[in-house]
Amino acid sequence: MTPRLFLWLFLAGLSMHCSCLRSHRPTRIFILSSPEPLPSEYVAKIGKVSLPAYLQRWELVSRLGEQEIRIHNFAQWGQLLSEEIKRYLQQSFSLYANETSQLNGQEAKVPVLDFVFQRFEGNNAGIFTVKGYCRLKLTNTEKHLPFAYTFSYVPDDEEALIKAHEEALRRLNTIIQAGLLQP
Repeated sequence: MTPRLFLWLFLAGLSMHCSCLRSHRPTRIFILSSPEPLPSEYVAKIGKVSLPAYLQRWELVSRLGEQEIRIHNFAQWGQLLSEEIKRYLQQSFSLYANETSQLNGQEAKVPVLDFVFQRFEGNNAGIFTVKGYCRLKLTNTEKHLPFAYTFSYVPDDEEALIKAHEEALRRLNTIIQAGLLQP
């Protein structure tokens, strides 16, 4: 082995060793806070929560442009976002897994709410967008409640993005409860 080849192999090995020692910031894991109880006489069970495929991941995602998303490599959900949304909404509607409710002393079927989201994301311009519909199913009745809204948030860090998700769900809860009370 020539001294020159030995030097190259030594430097390559040293370079690989040093790159392995480089530290990365630790991954932060987020969950949504429990919702504040809203005054409502409406009780419902949350069924399916459907999100676009690019949101079906552990990492937090935000939109950079119409065709581009950013994956936050060092920030992820404690469980998939669809499950976080379902848990949050179920707590909002204050029903814990039973299929019936007491209304005026009589047992009544509880409606099931399915949520289909086309958008549920923040962007780098500081706008959080929510768009989709809620499908109410009760016995032989089905009702669709569309929703679409935006609001501003500070896009600087992942914690602000989590707070924006919570604000989006608070607003969604208010919209759906108001829509369900209409005939």
